[in-house]
Amino acid sequence: MTTRPGREADAFMLRLPNGMRERIKRAADANGRSMNAEIVAVLSERYPEPADPFEVLVRDVLEVLSQGAVENSAADGTTKRSTQSRDALADLLDLLKAEVERRVRG
Repeated sequence: MTTRPGREADAFMLRLPNGMRERIKRAADANGRSMNAEIVAVLSERYPEPADPFEVLVRDVLEVLSQGAVENSAADGTTKRSTQSRDALADLLDLLKAEVERRVRG
C-alpha cells in the first residue's frame, strides 16, 4: 500500500515546458487525481522503489522451485533434478537462511 505524501514530504520546484502543465492536468482529471498525485504516480512507475533484497531472494527461490528444477526424465520414468538446478537451489536456500538469521537477530 502506498502512503500519500503530506506536508512533511520533500518539496521540489519544477519548471515545465510550455503545454505540459495542461497535459498533466488533463491526465490527472482523467485518472481522478490531483496533478501532484498524477506526477508522483508517473514518476513512481518510472522510478520504482528498490526491491527488498530478501523479497528478491524469496522470488528467486520460488522461481527455481517452480520452473523446472525437475528435469531430465530417466528411462525408468523417474525424474531427477539436474545438478545445475540442485546447486542453484542450494545456493539460494543458503542465502535465504542467512538473511532470515540476520533479520531475526535484528
